[in-house]
Amino acid sequence: MKAVSLIIQFILFFLMGLTIFLSVGMLFSNQYVIVKEDIVEERIKNVANYFASQVISLYISCIECDYASLTINPEDIQHPYKIYLNEDNLTISVLDIGKNYSIKLNNFNQSLIFSGEALSWRPVILTLEKYNNKLRIENG
Repeated sequence: MKAVSLIIQFILFFLMGLTIFLSVGMLFSNQYVIVKEDIVEERIKNVANYFASQVISLYISCIECDYASLTINPEDIQHPYKIYLNEDNLTISVLDIGKNYSIKLNNFNQSLIFSGEALSWRPVILTLEKYNNKLRIENG
């Protein structure tokens, strides 16, 4: 009878230890996933801010010209993404995880017609046509 209680005690302590070990492992695993998602969101915001600054820089640098073009190599964020220009928004859409981030581009003295889209794995070309008030984004 004494041997049976030792075996049951051993099994109970083993199961409690296994439960604690798995619980701590799941806690760290979930924390890793949350941190990874936060990092991806911040990188998306950084890419959007970078493209917005390039759009504004292109517009400001072309004060007396009618046409300007700028080629940019997009940052790699470990996920493919698409860049949209429409109305007065610049939108970054991550294709495989479905996250979007949009920036309003309202820092211009005159209204521009925004158009186009580009994919992140190819060079991106920003084209400004001041005589038509058009700003276009496309892949090169």
